[in-house]
Amino acid sequence: MQPRTLAIRDSGGLPKAVKRSVPGIVRRGFQLLCLLGIFGVRLASLGGDRLEDPEGRWLIQNWQTEDGLPENSATSIVQTSDGYLWFGTFNGLVRFDGVTFNVYNRANTPDLPDNGIANLHLDAKGRLWISTLRGLVVRQSDGWSRIRPEDGQEVGPVRTFAERPKGEMLLTLFDGPIFQWVSNRLDRLPAPPGRQNRGYLGLADATGAWWVVQDGFVGQWDSGRWRSMMDLGSLAPAGVVATLPSATVAGAGSVPGVASTVSRLVVPSGSMTTRT
Repeated sequence: MQPRTLAIRDSGGLPKAVKRSVPGIVRRGFQLLCLLGIFGVRLASLGGDRLEDPEGRWLIQNWQTEDGLPENSATSIVQTSDGYLWFGTFNGLVRFDGVTFNVYNRANTPDLPDNGIANLHLDAKGRLWISTLRGLVVRQSDGWSRIRPEDGQEVGPVRTFAERPKGEMLLTLFDGPIFQWVSNRLDRLPAPPGRQNRGYLGLADATGAWWVVQDGFVGQWDSGRWRSMMDLGSLAPAGVVATLPSATVAGAGSVPGVASTVSRLVVPSGSMTTRT
């Protein structure tokens, strides 16, 4: 039976600036949880420290800069249909085949807006969306495409990507702005009536409606405006609520469509736990 709960714990030594900017980063070594039954990565050779389940159900392997990583940190991870794992770091985009790390940065990939990778998203068409500290770019089979709104301004670090079945997306930024990608066009939406400059977590429900969540606020995009759906002021935990597939947000169980598309990620006292 495959394990369904993962726990990653750091020693509590993350710099405060990093904690505020990109949550979920594990410093002090680069612990890639290569759960073979989930990611399907065949490791032809192993270096560094590793921890293996005696029954062969999972493997935890530790790689660091001496193994080819640009730095000992990761902001995000996705797997493309060809089997490669892609990692975002603050010093470049990394592609991993189970043996070799290939690093993309400004020196060898001028189309990349910045070496600092804030977030990654693989859309339904297989395109890799790369949010950097100074702009947004999409990688697909025919090359790299810079994504900007009509005013030409660069898009800041993206906190969450939410995608509808037909490919439209909602992008929420760490510092508050919200954009939607519809008909190959990126447009900024009005700010929800939550706490300004604090950022939101976004999702699309089963009907395709946009939702945003913030500590103390849940809103839905309806007829060109954000509607407040419930008061979460009393539910704000000593941690972070984030979007992941197939679970629920605290307090959102009574909202149709939301409970089935969002999960809860709580980060108390220097640990990160996800449950699906």
